[in-house]
Amino acid sequence: MDLGRGRFVRLRLRRHPPSRLPRLTQTSSGAHALHPLEPGDPHNIGSYTLLARLGSGGMGVVFLARSRGGRAVAVKVIRPDLADQSGFRARFAREIASARRVGGVFTCAVLDADADAPRPWLATEYIAGPSLQQAVDAHGPLPPDALHRLAAGLAEALSSIHAAGVVHRDLKPSNVLLAGDGPRVIDFGIARLVNESTLTATKGIVGSAGYLAPELVVGTEAGPASDVFSLGAVLAFAATGRGPFGTGPAPVMLHRVVHEPADLAAVPPGALREVMSACLDKDPRRRPLPRDVLGGPVPEPVTWPSGPLNGDIQARQTQLTTLLARQRPATGRRRFLTIALAGMGVAVAGGGGATVWARWQENAPVERKWQLRAATMHTYPQLRIDDTLLYLDDETLHAVDTESGRQLWNHPAGRGSNTPPIVAAPSSVLLCDVSGVDAVDLATGSARHVFEPLKFDPPNDVLGLRNGVILLLEDSSGSSESLIARTLADGAAQWSLPVELRPGATFALSGDRLFFVDARYRLLAVNVSDGSVIWRHQANDTAGPVLADGDATYLKYKSGIQAFDAATGRARWNYSNRGEISGLTLSQGSLYGIGGTAFSIDAATGRPRWTSSTRAGARPSAPVICSGIMFAGISRSFGPQPDAVDGGVFGWDAATGELVWRYPHSQGATPDDDRDWRLVTGRDMVFAANAADLLAFKVG
Repeated sequence: MDLGRGRFVRLRLRRHPPSRLPRLTQTSSGAHALHPLEPGDPHNIGSYTLLARLGSGGMGVVFLARSRGGRAVAVKVIRPDLADQSGFRARFAREIASARRVGGVFTCAVLDADADAPRPWLATEYIAGPSLQQAVDAHGPLPPDALHRLAAGLAEALSSIHAAGVVHRDLKPSNVLLAGDGPRVIDFGIARLVNESTLTATKGIVGSAGYLAPELVVGTEAGPASDVFSLGAVLAFAATGRGPFGTGPAPVMLHRVVHEPADLAAVPPGALREVMSACLDKDPRRRPLPRDVLGGPVPEPVTWPSGPLNGDIQARQTQLTTLLARQRPATGRRRFLTIALAGMGVAVAGGGGATVWARWQENAPVERKWQLRAATMHTYPQLRIDDTLLYLDDETLHAVDTESGRQLWNHPAGRGSNTPPIVAAPSSVLLCDVSGVDAVDLATGSARHVFEPLKFDPPNDVLGLRNGVILLLEDSSGSSESLIARTLADGAAQWSLPVELRPGATFALSGDRLFFVDARYRLLAVNVSDGSVIWRHQANDTAGPVLADGDATYLKYKSGIQAFDAATGRARWNYSNRGEISGLTLSQGSLYGIGGTAFSIDAATGRPRWTSSTRAGARPSAPVICSGIMFAGISRSFGPQPDAVDGGVFGWDAATGELVWRYPHSQGATPDDDRDWRLVTGRDMVFAANAADLLAFKVG
């Protein structure tokens, strides 16, 4: 069929059952019911804990997940066949970088992504609300006040999208979510990626026939004005319950879009009919800019009208709140010993203490699975990947089976360093030392040299891997250091940022930002895409390790914590502890710390949740959270405290702070050694190392 202007266009539309996502968008997932995880679904993607399925579509599966900071996010996991397509990962990385530039109140933020994962994934803000399509189908057209609110929010969203140099190309009712505080535009940038990945040799177009601009139908390059046309069509649907070009076969509707005027007769008087007509002009040059759509200031916020729609939104928000609360660390099931423990402390050596220890063992939620003795006195557990634990002893990387402790393979590592960093990559880990960067296969331990050393003397730190680019801290002379981004394929430098650091400086990588404290005691946020410094905050000489997750970063001081907005650097809250904080971790919306006391605070507000005395040993390790218990290793103490004779691994109820478990140093690890403990966790196991001893504990 010839649709005009001498261009022949074949529209290819995909049909999907109503119960499934029309494309991998949640953000459009906020509009769908929650379903339990299925057998074979992962428990974690990146740093996110998966809670439920939201749906599946053209690109893969969308999951509802929780960030370590307790934020609800939607994680989209790409289909394996797409990930294997030539060039897909590079296009995916480009589209993610584009989408990340988009900001604004009425768009859905991209929080994190990994184009290099075995199955690439994308994490976005989760919206607990129906799509505009669902809302109108279920509850009818929007009344004038709600329609005006919708128009203002969509116009502002398009202004933000266009300001970032992005054109949406697929604005339609199913790509607009209705949150309690206004609409959200979703799926910007990614829509084009899906289309490019599924086009056939006919060079057809993919989209919704009633909402595509005429220039897209006839093959002209899309621009911001194309989104304005779609905006007019979306508003007409919201006002009337039907699109401005009716219904019917796709070629017929496309013909109407190109040659016939929009049908706005059913739009109620005063319901933005003139705005819709201007947006739906066939000539893109005559359409208004998004900021001019309303012809005046944005109206005062109004809530969605009371009734079924507002009830629908509130019900979804309640469902989300209930689910997140149910997934927080348990409060009651970890209270195994409530009898007089506060008065007993943790003394277990001799007399009645032995009886308490026996009862702890009998009721303990933790079981020691295995223990191995390393070849040297320097054992460093690194990370668990699926059923494999990686640990270092001096200059060898070992892989052991998590269930049995059986050694799977070992690989020379860390020449010149006892603690070379390890970064997870698709089916391999990366090692950086004086010889360059090696990729070690997780299954076999065989190594592939990635690239030769450039300024790798002494050994340098691998800080992270993002979209095929490895982030390194390079130190060539011992007096000057630089953050370097290099392509993993050949080591070519993408950008470099000179830095001054104190010994032992730590880095936190979250999304597209890297956080660290420099030698001038400044907390810096660096854009990992180009190396630019986003913001700085002047701290003091006790500023220590940094944690980051999603939209916040947390800076530990000697006896306090400060939280900052990750995007702007604006301070959110301060927390002061009664004693020095030795270790800190972030899990499921709470910060957990240990020093003179063990404690937990709400990561969103900084309000204390609980405090518990440690009463044992010295130099506690950084805590880890596993199955509702906070674990930390505490070194042996030789001080005058009568109840601090022995150290070990301790477990506190993560919700209440009650001490529920202890593994004394003398029970397994070398009794005459007071070296620091190091702990890592993965799913339902905790791995603890002290000197040459490595122990594995099953939790739950």
